[in-house]
Amino acid sequence: MLLIFLPFLFYGSIHTWHCSEQCMLDLRNDAFCYKTDTPLNINDVKNCYFSIERTTRVFHIEAPKRDYNVKEIYDFNFLDKTVTIFEIYDTFLHIMPNVSKLNIENFALKRTGLAILDRNSHLPDTLEYMDLSENSITFIKEDFFIKFQNLKEIILSKNFFVQIDLIVFNSNTLYLIDLSHNTHLSELNEIKFITSPDTDLLEINLQVNSLKKIPYFIGISKIYKLNIKKQHKDFFYSNNSLLISKTNDQLFEIHSLIISLVLPLKKTTGFSLEYLCFFHSNRFKTQVIYVVDVKEFLILRAYQTKNESEFADLPKSVARKGTKMFRLIHEEYTPILFNSSQHYCNKYMLDIKITTTLKTTTTHTQSKTSTTKKSSITTTTSTTTITTTKTTTTKTTTKLSTLPPNKFENTTIQILPDISRINLIMRARLNNQNNFRNRILDYFMDNISRIVVIFTFIFASLLGIFFWVNLAIEKSLKLRKENNIVE
Repeated sequence: MLLIFLPFLFYGSIHTWHCSEQCMLDLRNDAFCYKTDTPLNINDVKNCYFSIERTTRVFHIEAPKRDYNVKEIYDFNFLDKTVTIFEIYDTFLHIMPNVSKLNIENFALKRTGLAILDRNSHLPDTLEYMDLSENSITFIKEDFFIKFQNLKEIILSKNFFVQIDLIVFNSNTLYLIDLSHNTHLSELNEIKFITSPDTDLLEINLQVNSLKKIPYFIGISKIYKLNIKKQHKDFFYSNNSLLISKTNDQLFEIHSLIISLVLPLKKTTGFSLEYLCFFHSNRFKTQVIYVVDVKEFLILRAYQTKNESEFADLPKSVARKGTKMFRLIHEEYTPILFNSSQHYCNKYMLDIKITTTLKTTTTHTQSKTSTTKKSSITTTTSTTTITTTKTTTTKTTTKLSTLPPNKFENTTIQILPDISRINLIMRARLNNQNNFRNRILDYFMDNISRIVVIFTFIFASLLGIFFWVNLAIEKSLKLRKENNIVE
């Protein structure tokens, strides 16, 4: 019986051995997944890819073993035009791979060691989603993203940036820029938009960096969500740290602003003037301010001269958390401090052009009637007394240094826990649920020949058992029949 199945066993094993690197990817039947324990070899990937007979829309590679001596530019333009999702994880890449002839929409390189973004010619202009997180990127050519006019999301978190002078985008569909968790990033000077995106959706995530100043945003006047929590310890004490626009004659709107107010104890001089100026500015309009990681407000006791009794009853734990004290500070003390710092805060105020009309009255007495024409103006005088009114219009520029009426009636301040920590916990729980299933699926796909042999052996064994049981039953019935005849 086993001899019958041996040819099929060997055929199945030989058929799968040449591409044992295939793996399962989210149970999709339109995905090509390639995972190997050896350094990436583009010829092996190509042979394995052409051995499958199905339409591929997702292309995924993992080759954790790295060869740092390889300087090859991997060319994946042999893939079918049906591939729209291209992913390379945990694979060393010296240079951006070439996929320029494909119609990719979703492009992801994660944990690849990629260090420089300077060759956008290797990428197609059809890209909509780019995930370049968890790499070693230190440099971005300023015009790298101009080519991608359909870009919707760009994720550059967890890289090794130190300084970025300028990043330019050219997509009116862009709604997410994620430059978070670049802990070495101390300077991000400008983010420029050639084509203005839909600012009712635009989210810019700069959390957990080492910035001392918010970058200038050029080409837009509105952001839906701006996350700047957890920056350098001197962020709120750096000059112009919250000036987000170069133009001081235009209103800039932020729907949701997320900040951290962790005040360093060494700053005994008082509350951040930059924050006070920004909060009371008529140049920047914020609808909701979310405050996270409020840990220390004891410094502000220097300003408790008028309402000491309101703070005296606060428990130390509440004062340490900062929730109630924070609200009291905003309601009572920040206007007082702002009014005493108006001159410093002029840079956060709009330049308003005001038209002023001046009237002067002059009385002339003349004894004769005459007509005089001068500078295209005809003046008629008589022997009577005539009162002439001259109107002079002048334009002056002034800064509004006082609080505009109803400036804060629509601004909401909310104290929140650490949002990122909650998200990480939820993500970890989800990953744990899927981890066991993924390990089983990966084992099956990585050991197809072995699984085929095992299941074939089990099937053959069951057939053998059924055969011998059936033979025993027939023999037993035959013996019983013979006994009955003898009797």
